[in-house]
Amino acid sequence: MAVFSIDIADEDIERIITAVCSVYHYPAQVMDPDYVASDPEAPPVQYIDNPENPYQFVNRITRQYLTTITTDYEKQAAIRSAEQALSASTPPQITDPAV
Repeated sequence: MAVFSIDIADEDIERIITAVCSVYHYPAQVMDPDYVASDPEAPPVQYIDNPENPYQFVNRITRQYLTTITTDYEKQAAIRSAEQALSASTPPQITDPAV
């Protein structure tokens, strides 16, 4: 498998992490998947600190972004190719036998 990597200056990494987390809405807290309210007076959900840290989040978002733009591009290329093939094809000859 190939490795795709980029170098980011040390003084810029926090700016980038902060920007991506802000734009893609990194949640500092998430619902606790193990929480079960045993008391009817207890809140229906409980929140915990996000186990995915901001660096992991940005890594995941970057991979997700690359996957999405690749598949979107490939879909559009397939559509263009199909449209070109259809426009270049000869239409069928259909006649009315009653005429």
